[in-house]
Amino acid sequence: MSENTICGEISTAIETLAELRLKGFKLAIDDYGTGIANAQQLSRVPATELKLDRVLVDNVATRAKQLAILISTL
Repeated sequence: MSENTICGEISTAIETLAELRLKGFKLAIDDYGTGIANAQQLSRVPATELKLDRVLVDNVATRAKQLAILISTL
């Protein structure tokens, strides 16, 4: 599969999501912070909700570095 094919499929998916939003559907990005759920999606996907993965919120009360990552994400 070529890069152009993959980009075309992603563009089609984003267009479909935009059409759903225009029709009143709410969309969520799930498991943000792991896998393919990343900051790029925030700018491309017309989501109404962001569900953070547990890895971003675990131990924030006791680990300053983890808290900084969570704050930066928000």
